[in-house]
Amino acid sequence: MLKRSVIFVACIDLVFATGALAQGDTAPSAQAGNRHGVSTAIDASMLDGGGNIVGTKDRPFSADIINETDQSPADGNHIHREVRGKIFRDAEGRVRHEMELRPMPDGSRQYVITIQDPLAGIYIHLEPENKTATLYAYGPLGVGTPVPAAASAEKASPQAMAAPPVLADPNVRTRSVHGVGAGNFGVPTREVEQLGTNVIEGFTVTGTRRTTITPAGAVGNDQPIVSSFETWFSNDLQIYLLTIIKNPQGETTYKLVDIHAGDPDPQLFQVPADYTVTDDTQPQ
Repeated sequence: MLKRSVIFVACIDLVFATGALAQGDTAPSAQAGNRHGVSTAIDASMLDGGGNIVGTKDRPFSADIINETDQSPADGNHIHREVRGKIFRDAEGRVRHEMELRPMPDGSRQYVITIQDPLAGIYIHLEPENKTATLYAYGPLGVGTPVPAAASAEKASPQAMAAPPVLADPNVRTRSVHGVGAGNFGVPTREVEQLGTNVIEGFTVTGTRRTTITPAGAVGNDQPIVSSFETWFSNDLQIYLLTIIKNPQGETTYKLVDIHAGDPDPQLFQVPADYTVTDDTQPQ
C-alpha cells in the first residue's frame, strides 16, 4: 500500500497536471462533486501522474509554472490564490515536477518535488526539508504498479502525446455541438470549438475550448450553468502551455512561462547524495 505522503503528492500532481494533458481526450465528463452537481473537473483518464508528458522523448524543455485561481462568492468577496513551480523534461522522457505548497505560519514555503523516470520504472518523491527520498514502482498504469521484469522500457513508459488535429485553415474557428436535439431536455450540451493558432512564449500553439452547458432545471438550477475547459497545445514541445478552466465558482489558469527548449541539468533527475533513501519499489 502506498504511503499517505505519496497519495497526497499524487493528488497535488492531479491538481496541477491540467497544463500537461494528453491531446485528443474528451471534455471533462465525470461528476466533480461541486455544489451544482455539474462536471467541472478533469476526467482522471486524461491524467498520468504529473501529467501525460512522461515518456515523450526528444522534446526536452524546462519552464516555470504559474497556477492561479480566482473566485467571486455571492457575498461580493474576491479570493485569489497563486502557487508557482517548475517543470523539467529531458530527451529520454524523464520529468521533474516542483510545486510550492501554501505558506507556512512562519512565512516559509515547502515544495512537493517528484521525479518520474520511465526508463528505470520508478517514481521518486523528494522532501527537501527532511532531505529524504522515497522510491516507488512506476509502471504502465502509473505510480504503485510494478514494472514487469520482461517489459522493455519503451513498453513500460507512457506513450507520447498525439499531435492535435490540423485544421484546413488554423486561423478560422470551428465548432461542433453534442447533446442537442429532440428528447434531450435536461441533458447537458457540449460544444467543442477550435480556436485556431496563437503564439505563447515564442511557441506556436493550437487552441481548443470545450464548453458544457447544463440547461435550467436539470439539477434544480434556475439558470443554465456554463463551464469551459480551454487548452493551448504546442506541437513542438508536445505539451499544453496554457489551460483555462471556468465554472460558476470562478476561474483557474495554469500556464508555463520562461520556457527553454533543450536538455535540463541531468542532476535534476537524480536523488541528491546527502538524502536518505527509502526503497518502496517492491509490491506490498
